[in-house]
Amino acid sequence: MIFINILLLAPSHRPAAPETMPIVNCNIHASVKIVNPGQVNLYGCTVGENCVIGPFVEIQSGVSIGARSRIQSHSFICTGVHIGEDT
Repeated sequence: MIFINILLLAPSHRPAAPETMPIVNCNIHASVKIVNPGQVNLYGCTVGENCVIGPFVEIQSGVSIGARSRIQSHSFICTGVHIGEDT
């Protein structure tokens, strides 16, 4: 016989999940589409017009993203990166 020990935590002992990720101090054009704003972490970046940002994306401070660019899900863009237009 094989026995497996499973530990189930009561709801009061489970770590709390964050409700949303932050979008802080960003310059984002009004035409930008963020697929799920609660699942991105954007701070101190600039995003040009008609861009699309997927879920689970982190864009750090000092990043600039040119117009009509697409940032796909699960992307991480480090400080100081500049992405041109139409990419």
